[in-house]
Amino acid sequence: ARRRRAKRHAQRLIDRALLNGDPAGQLTALSHAMTSYLADRFCLPPGAVTPDEVRTQLATSGIDTATADQIAGFLENCDAARYAPGAIGTLSPSQAAANVRDWIARIERSKP
Repeated sequence: ARRRRAKRHAQRLIDRALLNGDPAGQLTALSHAMTSYLADRFCLPPGAVTPDEVRTQLATSGIDTATADQIAGFLENCDAARYAPGAIGTLSPSQAAANVRDWIARIERSKP
């Protein structure tokens, strides 16, 4: 059941993230949406969804390396922005939301 509701739950988190007026808050919420989706989709404990774990999990699930690297890179950038607010200038929340939706769609199509 957790795996089946992963996409729907992530979409709600993405929509909610975009309501936040603070760009840093939006990116943090989008990162959470992505990690929550991955935890639900692959039945991982929430703490196990690190960028390195994401790369490994996606690679073993048949997701192409480029997509796995993009997702892990996004998570790394969001972490960096959280700890160094100046780094946020390079990340657009609206583009990040579009990317998260696209990555989720790619993972769903792969059906590992």
